[in-house]
Amino acid sequence: MDNTIINIGFNCSNEYAYITGVAIASILKNANIDDNIHIVILHKDIPIYKQNLIKSLTQIRPCTIEFRLVDNKVFADYKNLEFGTGYEYSNYRLKIASICNDLDKIIFLDSDVLVMKSLSLLWNLDIANYHIAAVCDFGRNVIKNYTLKDKDRFPNISVNTGVLLCNLKKWREDNSEEKIRESYKWYIKNYAHWPDQQALNITFKNSIYYLETKYNLGVLAYINHLYDDEDEFLNGIKESVILHYCGAYERPWLCPSAFYAAEWWQIARLTPFYEALLVYACDYKGLFMIQDLCNKLVSVGEDLHIKISYAMCKVFKFLPFEFIKKKYQYYKNKHDMFKSIKNNNWHCHNYRYYY
Repeated sequence: MDNTIINIGFNCSNEYAYITGVAIASILKNANIDDNIHIVILHKDIPIYKQNLIKSLTQIRPCTIEFRLVDNKVFADYKNLEFGTGYEYSNYRLKIASICNDLDKIIFLDSDVLVMKSLSLLWNLDIANYHIAAVCDFGRNVIKNYTLKDKDRFPNISVNTGVLLCNLKKWREDNSEEKIRESYKWYIKNYAHWPDQQALNITFKNSIYYLETKYNLGVLAYINHLYDDEDEFLNGIKESVILHYCGAYERPWLCPSAFYAAEWWQIARLTPFYEALLVYACDYKGLFMIQDLCNKLVSVGEDLHIKISYAMCKVFKFLPFEFIKKKYQYYKNKHDMFKSIKNNNWHCHNYRYYY
């Protein structure tokens, strides 16, 4: 593999374009002087003017920033599959070996990250015998309990795919994308959450290089007590390489006083869309709409609708009607998820804003 150029990829929507831009700015700001960086952004709807603004980040330091338009035809083999919960563009990572068929290796990142140090050490790790390298997921006991009945399909320790070092050459040699599709297909028939992440966990369960926690620190997950072992976070933050703002809705661009938001906004000031991000953060109406939604989501666990619907579907699931079976599976997934959360004292989010 060619280690002279550090390939870094993102999947991105128009909505998250500027947030992705802040992540890119952090990579460039904290890179080593001899880092040769090539950034690939997979998208389907980012307008040219936003692309040009993001490309202007090369003023921070020289690099190449490339936008690749993802044609829906790429997912033709997913045609008859529901895309599960989550965002369509988050599934682009499942096809990076073919979309980026000119690259043998890539660091693939979620948009909601902040890079604190050069990625050269991560890039130069030897993963020739592995398909991916990633950090153990912070709430892995919840995920493990959620999938306990099918534990043999998953790795002993699941990883968070918000930060991935991918051996794309090995993906192509082993026809991994077809295996990922089959994993995805199975997962969405049996479960309701994190389909893209879990498809990768299932497919590469025996070919994961486990990274140190410092490469993917869930800062909001920590403050919302989602870590199974909080010391894991506290030790990792001392030498943090990548901060990941997952695990809550009070993210820096929505809540400037959130945990580790100051670091995010410090980088945002380096970008030509800083003012746009400020206006977005000041959109109180939008914030309150999100807060209302979050509050409703929190109460879903106690919602009788889920319990009653699950009980009814359980009674009638043996009838020879496909729609009843689908309804049963849907409500069973919901019911099991809330039961798992309750049993583990785990709460998805802390929906509070501090202004």
